[in-house]
Amino acid sequence: MTAPSPDRRPADGSASPDDAVRPAHTAHGAGRPRPPRRPRWTLPKRITAGLVAAGLVGVVASTWSGPASVAVPDQPSRDVAAWTMPLDAAVGVPFDAVSAAEDVRLAPCLAEQGWDEPAPARDAALLLLPDMWADDLVVVPPLDAARAERWGHGPVVDPQASAWRTWARAHNADVRLGQMLDVCLPGARSGEWAAAFEGQEVQSRARELRRTARQRAEAAPDVVDAAERWRACLVDAVGEDGTGEGVPLSPERLLVADVSDGDVTAPVTDQSRATALEDADCQVSSGYREALYDAQWSEESFVTRDDAELLGSDRARAVARTAVLVRGVLLGP
Repeated sequence: MTAPSPDRRPADGSASPDDAVRPAHTAHGAGRPRPPRRPRWTLPKRITAGLVAAGLVGVVASTWSGPASVAVPDQPSRDVAAWTMPLDAAVGVPFDAVSAAEDVRLAPCLAEQGWDEPAPARDAALLLLPDMWADDLVVVPPLDAARAERWGHGPVVDPQASAWRTWARAHNADVRLGQMLDVCLPGARSGEWAAAFEGQEVQSRARELRRTARQRAEAAPDVVDAAERWRACLVDAVGEDGTGEGVPLSPERLLVADVSDGDVTAPVTDQSRATALEDADCQVSSGYREALYDAQWSEESFVTRDDAELLGSDRARAVARTAVLVRGVLLGP
């Protein structure tokens, strides 16, 4: 990974939330403040059923105006395992991933300019995960075996995030780097990459719609019924006293989607990993994962006429193209 790229602010000119640690010429979101970490769950203590019941059915009021009667354009093929959703194209990829891809494109030019202090490499696959949005709009797929094996019920953690922030602070307002970027950026932002950072309005709206769709989906009768079966399955599998006390009514209440400082969390123990794997198995065997997928797909499939116009705009198509370009750079062909 090379030196980060210059400041990329939202179209309205407001400060980006990661400006606090971003060097004068960088766009990475490594320093984005995150909400406090929720307590980790352990059977049978934590999270009472009464509390989560309110959360399960307390769907936040929708921000949609008018009937959601227009089909979302450019919907992908349905795939429960991959958790594809109708709004994927408009949501795009996290901004940090776009920045990382641009850094890769900048590397040859910066090397020619004599830059020999590259930033620490980061895991490209992690940067593409929806968890990397790390804000109030983050919506992640339900727990699966791969995530359970690596992180248990805890948050996705980038082990290089701290090293990257340290590097970024050390190069804050680096005049030499800035001069090199003045030379290299025009080439990196040419052609299809010219609009890589211009779709933030589309992405923000698509993510708002996705959050509301998930909230509605979790409250759908089929999903609530499946959650009861999931809960019974998990109590049978790992309930210490057989009563189910402390087991929430919805799997989403177990999954920790954020971490307070971005990269430090307790290690995953064998017991917590085993519990998370049982959870993932129960979500499949109870039908919960499929029921949630069907409900969220249905909720995401139709939007208002105004939203459909935004999602079908040139800016939205640029978001989708950028996502393809970024994945190609970070993951290869």
